[in-house]
Amino acid sequence: EDWTVIPKYDRFFSDKMYGSILYLATQERFKGLKLRQIAGPAIGYQFWEGKPTSLTSELGLVFVDEDYTSAQDNNFYGPAWQVKFEQDLFKGRVQFYHNNYFIMDGENASKLLWRSWTGFRVPINHGIIGSLEYEIDHDSQPVLRSLKNDNTLRLKFGYEW
Repeated sequence: EDWTVIPKYDRFFSDKMYGSILYLATQERFKGLKLRQIAGPAIGYQFWEGKPTSLTSELGLVFVDEDYTSAQDNNFYGPAWQVKFEQDLFKGRVQFYHNNYFIMDGENASKLLWRSWTGFRVPINHGIIGSLEYEIDHDSQPVLRSLKNDNTLRLKFGYEW
């Protein structure tokens, strides 16, 4: 019942500076969220790129539209900040990663959305990878008696090319 899609486009102006357009759509039925859409531009800076360390940060302005199943719908504009960090460990056999998104309502500073996930990724064989990941999803004003924080521990398998 829960899903998230995040298509994104980056356009580099120089070796380190880039512009970005983000669209995020998510559904969390158990929290009463039928659909949350987030879209907007950002300016980013790539501090380090490649192996063994990668660090980027973006600052932007986004529009958030929230449709709920049994509460009043909500939408707002606000600033958004994102940080992505990756570090190879043990000669590239393990990768530590941390991603962080923060969005604030521009007219109501008490409305905050924050999503952060941290994990370890391990190559298994021929592009197949495994990850152990911990995520915190914070909504300062949830609906339907939902908790403000949603904590998830994931064991993931995937393919990387």
